[in-house]
Amino acid sequence: MADERPEEHPSTADDLLDAGPRASKRIIPEKLIGLDDHALSVALVEINNAAKRQRDMASAHYEAKMHGLAKSAKETKEFLYSLKDDVLRRLVSQERARLAGYHSKPDPRGAVQFVRRWVPDPYDDDDDDSDYYDRPKEWVAIPNPKVTVDSEGYAVTYMESIEFCGRRFHRPLSSFPEGAIVAAQIEEELSPATSKRYVRRKDAEHTLRQYLRLPNVLIQAELLVFGKSVDEGRVVEALSIPWIELCRQILEDERLFYEFARNPRKFEEFVAGSYKKMGWTEVVLTPRSNDQGRDIIAVLPGQFSIRILDQCKAYSPGHRVTAEEVRAMLGVLTGDRNATKAIVTTTSSFAPGIEGDSGLAPFMPHRLQLRNGKSFRDSLRQLYPSDKVTI
Repeated sequence: MADERPEEHPSTADDLLDAGPRASKRIIPEKLIGLDDHALSVALVEINNAAKRQRDMASAHYEAKMHGLAKSAKETKEFLYSLKDDVLRRLVSQERARLAGYHSKPDPRGAVQFVRRWVPDPYDDDDDDSDYYDRPKEWVAIPNPKVTVDSEGYAVTYMESIEFCGRRFHRPLSSFPEGAIVAAQIEEELSPATSKRYVRRKDAEHTLRQYLRLPNVLIQAELLVFGKSVDEGRVVEALSIPWIELCRQILEDERLFYEFARNPRKFEEFVAGSYKKMGWTEVVLTPRSNDQGRDIIAVLPGQFSIRILDQCKAYSPGHRVTAEEVRAMLGVLTGDRNATKAIVTTTSSFAPGIEGDSGLAPFMPHRLQLRNGKSFRDSLRQLYPSDKVTI
């Protein structure tokens, strides 16, 4: 009878490798977690924590005399901090993040650095330096040009505190602004050993890099040339060159379209410009407040005079216009006796079932029209069918 022995299981890493063919590592592609404020803030938190982990690893490797690993961790840390600072700098320039104050923290490098030199011989008057390397050595302190010192001479790093999406981030300053006040001193924090990770570092990096690739500052420019003021708002006289360029970039990269969610007023200006470009004779942009639910009024006078009321909803992807918001626009249409039609234009989409709503469906599409982001971009392509914008 054969011996019945218990089945042996590999217990070590080497045994596991010898037990069968090595499993191939599954490559998980990078994922874009979103470009809205919340997604960017989550990505910034992960990148900041990852940079701290790399900083602590660099210190540990250096103490263990593993200088190659220490150098690699240091380079990764510097890259992550640089990525975070670039994103924060751009968010501040877009007025999506605000400067909350200034802080300082001790600089571990010190205000001085020490060098070792040979002690000069005060009694040696000749030019013979044959005994130069036989002389005793001493440590001499010299100022460290890379370090800033406070009023008491201590080495510090000044940082600006940036508030974004309910979170605070710190960014080092190359020079402290004259007249600024330091709110508090912060201590260097160690990366938490069991910090909660909301996203993968790989996804966070990918998201922030994609954000930095988006076209910048055009949305902040003046998009329209205004004429006289009327009771309902300001008359649009013409389009500015930034409107033309912005339209071209939106047709090339629709992700820029969602940047309007950070500045809804600019979306209203952009939509008003599209009416002017389509040939509407009178286009009025209503005030920011007390607009009575109408962002744009477009009039085409003549034998068949038409008066359009447009309400603009600049939302991020996934934020849909609700049925209640559409019903509110229908109420605005009913209250304006001269209005021919009401339109709701959004950068995103509408909640499911709106077109079949019993209270809204009888008015669509001749009295009430819904324009989502795709249909609005399609109307821009009708203006420029070859995706080539000219003045």
